[in-house]
Amino acid sequence: MPAVVLFRAQSDAQNANLTIAFIGRRAHKREPDRDVLQKVSLLCGINCKQPHRGHLDILEQLSLQSRLNWTRKNDKEQNFGGLLAAWLNELNADALNKRFYGDLRDWFKRAQTTIRFPQNLRDKKEDWVIRLITRLLFIWFIKEKNLVAEDLFNEKQIAPILKNYDRQKGDSYYRAVLQNLFFATLNAPIGKREFSSRRKQTHRDFSRYRYEKEIADERKN
Repeated sequence: MPAVVLFRAQSDAQNANLTIAFIGRRAHKREPDRDVLQKVSLLCGINCKQPHRGHLDILEQLSLQSRLNWTRKNDKEQNFGGLLAAWLNELNADALNKRFYGDLRDWFKRAQTTIRFPQNLRDKKEDWVIRLITRLLFIWFIKEKNLVAEDLFNEKQIAPILKNYDRQKGDSYYRAVLQNLFFATLNAPIGKREFSSRRKQTHRDFSRYRYEKEIADERKN
C-alpha cells in the first residue's frame, strides 16, 4: 500500500494548516519481502479555513476518480501501486509546470478572441494581450505575497465603490484599479506616488492616480 502522512499545524484556535506527504516506494531488488522508501512529495501549508485556489486545484487532481482516469490513460494497473504512481505524477514539478503553462497558453488564445481594444491598437493585438496578461500575473503574484490588498480583487467589495460598474461591458475596474496598480503605484517610486490634480487632462497621464471624474472627461474628448 502507498504511504500517505497528514500533518496538521495549528497556530491558534482559528488557524490550522494541513500538509500532505506522499512517500514513494519500490520493491527491494535483492530482498523481495522488503520495500525501499524513495523521495517524499509534499503538498504544504493548506489553509483549512480558506484554502488557496491552487491547493484546491491540486487536491481535485489528487482525487480518486481523477487518478483512476490517469491510470487508464497511461496504461497503469488500477491497484495501490498504480494509485501511488498517479499521485506522484501529479505532484511532479515538471507536470505542474507543464499544466500551468498549458493553461496560460489557453488563456492567451481565448483572450485573443474575446478582448477588445481601441481602433488604434488593433494592429498589435497580440502584443497588447501579452502585456495585459503579464501585468495581471505580476499583480496576482504580489497579491499572494500580501503586498496588495485582497479586497481589490473581491467583486463584492470593489463593485459598490466604482462608478458605472459593468462586469460584462464596462472598463471602470481596469481604469480605476488595475491601471492605477500597473502604472501609478508599482511603476512609480514610493515617495512619488500621489493623486493627480483634478484639472482637466489634456493627455493620458499614467504616472499618477486618476480620478473617475478625469476618466469621464477623457472619454468625452
